[in-house]
Amino acid sequence: MPVTLYYPKAKDTLVKFIPIASTDSSTEKAWIPKDAIVTGAYVIQSVAVDGTTGTISVGWSGGGTEVVNAFNCSTNDAGYHAVGAKAGADLIACTKLTADKKVIATFTAGDSTTSGALGFVKIEYVVPGSGESITS
Repeated sequence: MPVTLYYPKAKDTLVKFIPIASTDSSTEKAWIPKDAIVTGAYVIQSVAVDGTTGTISVGWSGGGTEVVNAFNCSTNDAGYHAVGAKAGADLIACTKLTADKKVIATFTAGDSTTSGALGFVKIEYVVPGSGESITS
């Protein structure tokens, strides 16, 4: 089909802001609906995390890493960070979810002693219409 003003169809990006705390250990945070395609993940770090091994993981089950795979907050300053190389398998695959997914977050302190609220993980996703996808 030729590219026109109306094709391919525009998609609205939906966003979930997931609060992250030092006490998160397989903590249920939100739901992402069936057929959604996760298109982006960012860590919005509100504090500097001490040590060298404090990480955030976000996925669909306890300790899951399907969205964010061990993003190291200790080596990043407070600020807005794309997860980059720490993107999980479902973010990299960019395919439709086969079921509603519970979003689970885990902070692994390692040698960090930072406590309290750490910031947010921003998850971007689209929900294509029936029979649609975002593949090329």
